[in-house]
Amino acid sequence: FVNDAFIKTYGYTSKDELIGKDIAIVRSPKNDHEVISKILNSTVNSGWQGEIMNQRKDGTEFPISLSTTVVQNENGEILGMVGVAVDITDRKLEEFALKESEERFRTFFEGSPDAIFLADAETGFIIDANPAASLLMKMPIEQIIGLHQSQLHPTERKNFSLQAFKDDREKHPTAREKKSHENIVVCSDGSFIPVEIMANTIHIKGKPVIQGVFRNISDRKKA
Repeated sequence: FVNDAFIKTYGYTSKDELIGKDIAIVRSPKNDHEVISKILNSTVNSGWQGEIMNQRKDGTEFPISLSTTVVQNENGEILGMVGVAVDITDRKLEEFALKESEERFRTFFEGSPDAIFLADAETGFIIDANPAASLLMKMPIEQIIGLHQSQLHPTERKNFSLQAFKDDREKHPTAREKKSHENIVVCSDGSFIPVEIMANTIHIKGKPVIQGVFRNISDRKKA
């Protein structure tokens, strides 16, 4: 037996095309044989759940989330297996797009000539920094992570730094106007470097993060 949703999903026109056929006609030949064996050997007490590839009537393949249950009658006799298949193509595409986006961001983040700091939007504590940030601060990234964003700046500018962070956090994420501000960072050797900061809110794994791009403007200030 198959329901109407199965017929539509797999590209068939009627139940007659499927009833009586080996279930292998909808399985992708790319599936691991060990996984298929586990599915077919499911017992009453242990069905199978997972993701595998299936194929439509025209041979095109697509991912499904499969859940199987072995059915028995009141006498304990096994009648067969019920399989619930859900087409997860859209979900997989979203996962792929997200992964691609994260990889592109990571490439930009690591290769940027400007120092980039990522801080938790709520607490202000730094959760990541790029190699350029390490060069700017003259300290390893591991030592930068965990600092409060205000600790990047001189103590006498703490209130200014906190207010600037608050303003960046409250800035509407879709605002077209991009404003920067100037501040000073304190390097690990005690030296001061003037910087121009452009900050915006991004989301990493669904969590709001303030991304601060710090550009060294020492030459500009000297000029």
